[in-house]
Amino acid sequence: MQKTEKSKSQEISVEPLLLPRFSKKKDCHYISYSQVGSWEDEKSFNLGIKGRLEYILGYFFGVQFPDQGWGVFGEDAENAVCYRDYSKEEIADLDEKIKIHNIKHPNRPQRLVSDSLDSFDEREMSILKQITPLGTFQKEGWINFDGFKLLLYIDDATEDFKKLRDYKTASRNSGKKYELPEYKQLDVYSIWVEQEYDYIPDELEVCVIERAGNCYGMVERRDLLSVKKDVWYIDRKTSPERLQKIKDNIIKVANEISEYYKVYLKLKDIK
Repeated sequence: MQKTEKSKSQEISVEPLLLPRFSKKKDCHYISYSQVGSWEDEKSFNLGIKGRLEYILGYFFGVQFPDQGWGVFGEDAENAVCYRDYSKEEIADLDEKIKIHNIKHPNRPQRLVSDSLDSFDEREMSILKQITPLGTFQKEGWINFDGFKLLLYIDDATEDFKKLRDYKTASRNSGKKYELPEYKQLDVYSIWVEQEYDYIPDELEVCVIERAGNCYGMVERRDLLSVKKDVWYIDRKTSPERLQKIKDNIIKVANEISEYYKVYLKLKDIK
């Protein structure tokens, strides 16, 4: 466990950023780390154009890009790992909360846990049951920055957050990207842990569930995807220096998005 020291700096009043997402609960504009990645992509996921252009279409203009199937499959796999041992009553309670969320956020619906559990056959579930959950699922966290916040959900963690896990579904080949320095999801989780507990987690790991099938270029074809046969783990390391670089980049991207969004709002008001 790496203890961290927080410097005492003079408080400076910072003007809040203008960003496409606003939280009434936190009374601030916010982004997620996936938004940071989307903004910086050289080639966007849906249209294959510059990332910030697809971001502007989606977050400024509200253009919706339907899930091809990858997203729902990944959510199903994570739900099956984390909630498979819950009672019927507990699953029903989770489903009710998700239904309320989906009514409030129709453009960002979540998969019902019961639907996720029903989506896998006995063979697939036998593979998913090889994974032992850490026990703290989908923990919501808010990282505080000057003028905005970053919203995250930690897939799985021990109760003290000294071990964090990110679940991914991938082929053997595509799963190699989670070994690269460019993968930063667990680092972002670690920034929140550092903020809340004054230490950096001891253990970081990606749990990769082997995926079979292909739905590239299709719309809502999760049915074409399945759990193949393997599960493997990728150990990750971080450091205070790496976390600081990531925080600096988040600030840079959030400010860039804010400047573009201000221009968009001004143009939108022109009659």
